[in-house]
Amino acid sequence: IPITFYSVWDRIVEFLRYEGKVTSREIGDLSYCAEASSNVQWKQLNMPLPGIDQGKREFRRPQLFRGTRMAENLLRKYTSQGQHGWPHNREAKWRLQALARGLGLPL
Repeated sequence: IPITFYSVWDRIVEFLRYEGKVTSREIGDLSYCAEASSNVQWKQLNMPLPGIDQGKREFRRPQLFRGTRMAENLLRKYTSQGQHGWPHNREAKWRLQALARGLGLPL
């Protein structure tokens, strides 16, 4: 995955945190390398995305992008655990699903 995707994804997660759609813990679970800061400021969101120099940083794949087995999916669907790695806010889930559908469209 290109480093630019990491930057764009982290910016999306930061916007969700700025709007109060995800908690500090969820931003840590959803991001590749964003700090789980409880206060994301508008000035921080207007800064340019980090570039290639970010390649020296260590990235951690969010739980959302890790593969799961069918049995694990069924257990999570029919138990109270829910989907691991997804935010608890319904609007945040909807936004991420809409983004995924949009990225899947042919160009």
